[in-house]
Amino acid sequence: MARLRKVMLYGKEFERSQCRKESTYLFGLSFTIICSQMWLCGDKPEDLDHVLRSCAMVRSVWLRSIPVAAKALFSALNFKEWLCKNLFDSTFITSDMEWPIRLVVLCWLIWKRRCCLVLAPEENCREDFIARGDRMVEECKGALLSTQQVPRLPIMCSSWNAPPHGWVKLNVDASMSTFDQKVDVGGVLRDEFGLWILGFARFVGRCDVVIADLWAIHDGLLQAWVSGFSRVKLESDCLEAIRIINSLSNVLDGNALVTSIKEFIARDWNVVARHVDRGNNRVAKTLASWGHGLVVAQLIYSVPLADMVSLVEEELSVSTSTVGEAASIG
Repeated sequence: MARLRKVMLYGKEFERSQCRKESTYLFGLSFTIICSQMWLCGDKPEDLDHVLRSCAMVRSVWLRSIPVAAKALFSALNFKEWLCKNLFDSTFITSDMEWPIRLVVLCWLIWKRRCCLVLAPEENCREDFIARGDRMVEECKGALLSTQQVPRLPIMCSSWNAPPHGWVKLNVDASMSTFDQKVDVGGVLRDEFGLWILGFARFVGRCDVVIADLWAIHDGLLQAWVSGFSRVKLESDCLEAIRIINSLSNVLDGNALVTSIKEFIARDWNVVARHVDRGNNRVAKTLASWGHGLVVAQLIYSVPLADMVSLVEEELSVSTSTVGEAASIG
């Protein structure tokens, strides 16, 4: 689907360029609306099918890329059917599973070579074109293989889950004021029974969203360390922040805050960080919103405030019912 969207977006851009070309022709600013490869074709209007598939300039490229038995089938369909069939059915033309990749690469190179022929014909080389396509296909295959080998984050749960015996659960979040764009962070520590250990809220100032969630993680780990816990399950609904501290993203490599968090995690304790959706992080979100307008640096809540009790009990009851259902199924 992603490949199809990219190619269709390319098609829409081409159609817009054709409208511009027709307009410039009507106003006398262009000599013709027929195929720009006048010395190779020049006999048909430049619609999307002609540019990518049927022009004499590109027909030889496709004929060299597909087996003889599939040549008639390759040109029998209309353009949209041809495009969808090639993208979604990897065995439509060949039994090679890389065919959809090759199709997209060749379409892109065909468009690029067309522009090169019009604007800088001296730079074009057909043999280099085919070889470059082969290299790009291999690079795409290597990139897909490398992404399959990247460690995956734990799958998100559908409700708040209590930590294992001997662990505590730390949920953190950040909140930004729509009025002045100022950021506050908050979090909550709970035990294996879902009972409240402590909550916190702090005003941070102005920063982007990821940095704000990293501050929430930093402050939460600090509270857990000071409280003397040695096994902490950390959860945040900011996927990028979790990827950063798990060393799955190098976006903020060298950042002082990230370095401090990783040093925290490397101390003599066990910290497991994972991403959860916002529905599993409502208590932390509420605490973060309480940081707006704080006149003190940080507030620590040893017990949940009255406004928070019902939410804490709701999350605990959902978690208990989910565990009960899972046990009955097992």
